[in-house]
Amino acid sequence: MKKVTFAALAALTITACSSGPKFQVNGDVSGADGKMLYLEASGLEGIVPLDSVKLKGEGTFSFKQARPESPEFYRLRIDDKVINFSVDSIETVQIKAPYVDFSTDYTVEGSENSNKIKLSGVWLSLARALDLGSRGRRFESCHPDFAGVVQW
Repeated sequence: MKKVTFAALAALTITACSSGPKFQVNGDVSGADGKMLYLEASGLEGIVPLDSVKLKGEGTFSFKQARPESPEFYRLRIDDKVINFSVDSIETVQIKAPYVDFSTDYTVEGSENSNKIKLSGVWLSLARALDLGSRGRRFESCHPDFAGVVQW
C-alpha cells in the first residue's frame, strides 16, 4: 500500500510541476520539408536550446514552453537562419515564413514586441546598406517607433 501511495504522490508532483502557465508558438515554414526547426531562448547567458521538430509536408509546427516570469527573447532557427521574437506572458505567437527567406520574409501575430523586433532588423539592414551608421544618424527621424532604439 505504501508503494502505491508513494507512486501516486510522485506522479501528482511531476504533473503539478509541468502544468504551469505556458506560451505557445505555432506556424509554418513553407518549402522546408525534412528540415529541423529549433526553438531557443536568447538570454544573457547565451542561446539555450529548448525544443526542436523535424518539419514535414507543409512545414507546420507547434511548441509549448513554460511562461517566463518577465518578458523574454526567443528565436526560431532553421539551418543558419533565425527569427527573433519576444514573449511577454501567456501568449500564442503565430509565425509564418518561407524557408528561402526565413530570416527576413516572415510574419508574426500575437506579439506586438516581435513586430518591433522585425522592424528594427529591417532598419538596421537598411542602415548598413546605406552606411547611415558612420554619420551618427538616429532612426527616429525615419520612423517614430524607433525613437532612441537604435543609434550609432
